[in-house]
Parts: sequence; structure tokens; C-alpha cells
Amino acid sequence: MRWHAWATGVAVVACVESGVPRGMLVSSLTPLSTDPASVLFCIRKAALSYEALSRSSHCSIAILSDADQAEAERFSRAERFNERFDPSTWTQESGQLPEFENALISMVGSIDRLIDVGSHDIFIVNITSIRHRTADPLVYFDRRYHTLKI
Repeated sequence: MRWHAWATGVAVVACVESGVPRGMLVSSLTPLSTDPASVLFCIRKAALSYEALSRSSHCSIAILSDADQAEAERFSRAERFNERFDPSTWTQESGQLPEFENALISMVGSIDRLIDVGSHDIFIVNITSIRHRTADPLVYFDRRYHTLKI
């Protein structure tokens, strides 16, 4: 399958485990329902942050804009794990989920269920808050990031 020929938006999904933020880049974020407001995304079970997300009851989701390619690269590479959640761009109030300040769309939600699909799990998240700003989205296509000017 030529998955690299499939254009997708780019998002960071994050949670907190023992007070420490954990997160990863996903390109499988999909709106699911408007009532209740919900989305789904898929995570490979071998991913570094899979265990933390699979045990979490809530997560934050930051859909990245075209100005956020560096953030996408930081969250997509395991060797850059310790560079994630830079306090100059991420906020995290005590006991709360981390939120990316520059997100095109920022959401917080409760993880409703996980569906086992072989090498991946599908996470279904009921959205409890959402905010957005005006910007162009970051798109991933053909193994590279692109800008989609609207």
C-alpha cells in the first residue's frame, strides 16, 4: 500500500502520566460525531507514548498549523523524545493536560474507548473543550510536510 501518497493533517496527542506530559504525532485524526462531539485517532502499540495514552482517561489534541513543522518533527522522532513540551510553546497547569499554545485547533477530551485493531488501537475521544485560531494547516504528504494555503 502506498500510504505515503495519502495527504493528512498533522496533530499532537498528549496526556499526563504521573505528572509528566507524554505525547506523540498522529496523522490519523478524524472527526467522528457532532453529538456528542468526538474524534478518533490510531496509535501503533509499539509507539513510545502508546502505554501512557492507553492508560489515560483524558487527552489534549493540537492540530498543527503551517508554522509548526518544527513541532511536528520534534514529536515524530523517538530520538527527540526529551525535546517535547517546550515550556515556551506548551502550557500545563498543575494537574492539567499539556496544551500547545500555537495550535490551529486545540481540543481536550475524555478517552471514551480503545478498539484493538492488530498492530494499532483506535482511540475514540469525546471532546469537552475546543478553541481555534485563523491560520493555514500543516499537511503531510509523500513523506514530507507541506503548506496548504487557503
